[in-house]
Amino acid sequence: MRPSLHGAVGVAITPDHVTAVTVARGWRRRVKDQQRVSCDSAPAERNWKAAIGALQMLLPAIESRSGSVTVALSNRFVRYVIVPWQDQLAGADMEAAFARHCFRQVYGAVADAWEIRVSPTPPGHPRIASAVDAELIRELREAFAGSGLKIRSIQPYLMAAYNKWRRKLDTRGCLFMLAEERFYTCVAFARGKCEAVHSGAFEEPLTQALPVILDREFVRSGMEERPSVFVYAPEQPAVSVSQAGSWSAGSRHLRDEAGIAASLDPVFRSAVLAL
Repeated sequence: MRPSLHGAVGVAITPDHVTAVTVARGWRRRVKDQQRVSCDSAPAERNWKAAIGALQMLLPAIESRSGSVTVALSNRFVRYVIVPWQDQLAGADMEAAFARHCFRQVYGAVADAWEIRVSPTPPGHPRIASAVDAELIRELREAFAGSGLKIRSIQPYLMAAYNKWRRKLDTRGCLFMLAEERFYTCVAFARGKCEAVHSGAFEEPLTQALPVILDREFVRSGMEERPSVFVYAPEQPAVSVSQAGSWSAGSRHLRDEAGIAASLDPVFRSAVLAL
């Protein structure tokens, strides 16, 4: 099979910056270009508006003008709930309606304006559902429409990270924590099932915040015994889980040791997470 002649572009969108990495396709993938534009999003309901403006500024500078683009959305733009398994639900429409009902129970009527996706799981297992402002998705698609790049996928950062590391996780009992700048999302797994997902902000350096975060998420998870911990913080390579207080013995820092991500400066790694 001949390799594709078109490039692939990974884009990471956060309230603070938009990052793009162009990867040349071929027998051996290589980074062709890296771009980053800062933005200053107000702490408002639609705090993604400034990021869309930054994306529009960045698009003309992206070296590849054809090929596919994969977008990773910061978890600060995403809401998550656990959707219990329901045997009586038949078909995608009923499953989607039940997931929206779960979001409405937590967030109220505002959830009606969100685009919702439910992760696939084996029958009988609870599922993670993600919700993003539908207008954000629409404006993302409009921004790329005239760029020559075809959107391959738009993924919440949590989903992209989980897909990358799921074979490393001990889902019999673990906390999987994904850290961004001053923000984290943590998923609790027990008995091979996803039991809880929570997000939150932190002010101090992550190494200092980690013990408090893990204590909190352990209590929230309802687990009786401390699980193993997997921390992925691609933009913060200096983080040391060995300093996570009483959690250090059961913690593992997931690192990009090979491939495109490992070759990049840390601030660009999130852009290629889903490529």
